Amino acid sequence: MNLESLVNELIFDLFQYLSSANLLHAFYDLNSRFNSLLLRHFQNYDLDFQSISKDDFNIMCRHLSFISNQVTSLHLSDKHDTPGQIDQFCSFGFTLHQFIYLQSLSIYYLHSEDIMNTLLLSLPYLSLISDITFKECSFSYDETNSQTFVNIIWNLPKLINCHLDIQLKPQTHFPVSTVLSSTIESLFITDINPQNSQLSLLFKNTPYLRNLSIDFHLNFSNESPILITTSIITLNVSFFMIEDQILMNFFQMMPNLLQLKVDLPDTYIDGQTWEGIIEKYLPQLKTFQFRMNDELDDDDDDTDEKEEINERLNHFQSPFWLNKYQLVVRCDYNLLSHNMIFYSLPYAFDNFYFQYPILSISTQSNDKNISSSYNQVHRLTCKTNLSNESSSSMIQFTHIRELCIHLPINNYFWNIISRLERIKILDILISNEYNENYEIQLKVLFDKISNVSIVRFRNWSSRSLPILPIQQISLSLSQLDLMWYKWYNLEECTLLTQMLINTSCKILSIDVQNRKCILKIINTMNNLQSLHVRCHADIFNHNTISTKDELIEWLQQYIPISYTITRDNYPINCIRLWIS
Repeated sequence: MNLESLVNELIFDLFQYLSSANLLHAFYDLNSRFNSLLLRHFQNYDLDFQSISKDDFNIMCRHLSFISNQVTSLHLSDKHDTPGQIDQFCSFGFTLHQFIYLQSLSIYYLHSEDIMNTLLLSLPYLSLISDITFKECSFSYDETNSQTFVNIIWNLPKLINCHLDIQLKPQTHFPVSTVLSSTIESLFITDINPQNSQLSLLFKNTPYLRNLSIDFHLNFSNESPILITTSIITLNVSFFMIEDQILMNFFQMMPNLLQLKVDLPDTYIDGQTWEGIIEKYLPQLKTFQFRMNDELDDDDDDTDEKEEINERLNHFQSPFWLNKYQLVVRCDYNLLSHNMIFYSLPYAFDNFYFQYPILSISTQSNDKNISSSYNQVHRLTCKTNLSNESSSSMIQFTHIRELCIHLPINNYFWNIISRLERIKILDILISNEYNENYEIQLKVLFDKISNVSIVRFRNWSSRSLPILPIQQISLSLSQLDLMWYKWYNLEECTLLTQMLINTSCKILSIDVQNRKCILKIINTMNNLQSLHVRCHADIFNHNTISTKDELIEWLQQYIPISYTITRDNYPINCIRLWIS
């Protein structure tokens, strides 16, 4: 049957089975009819370059001018699987203002000020942008350049949702805009200067802000409230450390809050104080969720842990908490570290740190529904020991996608995680020197977590386990991180690549002794999509003003010209290759 004889509806059905790159490669410019069908297919197109192969990325960029007016959402990423992608995007001659109907822009893992400056030149032309996201980006901007960056964002005329997860150079706070945005309603921002004057400036220049997520990494200053905002109704806030009075001053500025989520990783505020703050300053509050940390004094031999915990929990059992908010509070007390974590149930955060052995007490005597209280947790860090304790746990984590586990583990670990098939990312750490159980437990882990795609070995050393049991890792593995384990020599790189040959590993992070090891890995691992590597013999110093990079120049003599090779200095200095 001739493809051109099919009616349009059947051709559109066929399009659904092909990737965007394959579609453009196969059908673009066959004739005017197929061009018209392609434009209809790509109408209001969400162009997501995350995790794309380099070959498909190149195909898309070669045809992108054809559909640029159809693109309403754009995602660009310099993450491990697509290193150097954003620079390559610019190298194709594209600028953001060519996407005249763009409504949403997301930039991931960008660490280059030069590339960011190039993007900033186009931002003022994006008059339709309503959503902008910068996730896990890092720039060495000084205060002046940081201020320019923020002001450009605030000047976008239709921006509604703004997510700024950006790390600046040490001792530099994320600046508050000095220009007004009358459109921003939702804002995620980290590490602004912890002063009420800065917060007041943020409120003044974002007068229609309704939803705010903010982290303060330093102690908040003790200032009286300067400006009160009535627009904010939802607040997610994290304070590294804060005093009761400063907290009261902070909440005086947002009297119309309806939903409040507070994370206090190094502070404990008792239930009576919270009750007073809410009654006096937050009269409209409907939902209150929190997590707080504290420690018992282990020098006091007369301290009864259970009695101390119950005394604190009693402050959350007044009619205010039980009747008005129907709040359930739980305390997990670690019997070794004497650390206490108090949190509201259902648990409201996506990450949880579980350290065995624990004593758990809650304000609700009937714990039969407590297992479902942790459905929000997607990343679990778990630290147990070799005890044969097998008691059941009331805590159940059934929605874990990312697991960070400290070896060795015991039977209690298997009681708290019942849905292992959901786990896609596995971080493995060791708690002490080599133990003969490590290899056995690794094998059991890999057997049971069969769908894992990313494995990262952390805090290991070659003394702990001379050769990692890579051959036991699931065939579904796509990314393996061996950095900080050992400096692999040429012979060990040869052995490693042989062990990985039957896996689907596409992304490898590794430390090697010399540059020949890099070539060995590239030339042997045919499925490799990207490589992140530190070379022990690398002499590059990013603090010098020289633009010469001897290692990159040497590698370029031996790798295909189609490979993209870049150096990244954040969070560690390494070479990145985007291969295929």
